[in-house]
Amino acid sequence: DFMLHILDAEPSLSPSPIPKPVRSFKGHIRSITGIAIIERGKNVLSSGRDGTVRLWDVANATQIRMMGSQSYSAINAMAFGKSSQQKEDASTLDEREVGTADKLVFLALQSGEVEALDLASKSSIFHSNVNSGPLVAAAYDTSSSLLAAGSTNGIITVFDVRSLNHPLCAFRRNAASITGLSFIPSSSGADPELAIATADGLPFVARVRPNGPEVAAELAGGGDCEPNRVLEVDSAGNVWIGGDENILRVY
Repeated sequence: DFMLHILDAEPSLSPSPIPKPVRSFKGHIRSITGIAIIERGKNVLSSGRDGTVRLWDVANATQIRMMGSQSYSAINAMAFGKSSQQKEDASTLDEREVGTADKLVFLALQSGEVEALDLASKSSIFHSNVNSGPLVAAAYDTSSSLLAAGSTNGIITVFDVRSLNHPLCAFRRNAASITGLSFIPSSSGADPELAIATADGLPFVARVRPNGPEVAAELAGGGDCEPNRVLEVDSAGNVWIGGDENILRVY
């Protein structure tokens, strides 16, 4: 129904199979492809294939503002995080906004472009065609300022967001579409590694620097190599992968 719903994180033990949303947000006119909870949860950000990014006020379930991608190209994935350079500018903020002043949003677009939005100024600060086909996955690591975008052609392009005009590198293991990207934090202070989920069901971990790009680990799960559909990295550095085999694996 193109709506965004907030569910209770600690539902009751009710036998009802369908949890009732605590809040529902209506505005997107095509599928929602990305969400982010901002700081203390008073604001929520969403992206969709209608080419829009929308900022929501949770308390009143209302839209604060809407921002469009370049030519309203469908947004297939969104990455969100704190800027290492932007300074807060309270003059541009709506009174309902909490924690948005120093945040950046990165969009993976159907047009093959990667775009950066500054939530403080509510404007696009960068967009570029990475020449790798439609982009369908994105990940951003604030500590290293690294941004990764993955395409339907299996190409992964990595940027340093402090110098977006020149990608650090682009690599591909095979032609299988990228279905998920997430950085794995490093405990030693080195650059994070990049966990990669793929449509061929052969997820892996890549190291970008200093000797990369190179494969750092294979996340072999057995089975029939069913496509991966979701990939997340938790705060402990565990990689969670789920796919068409209906099994959730943790590495």
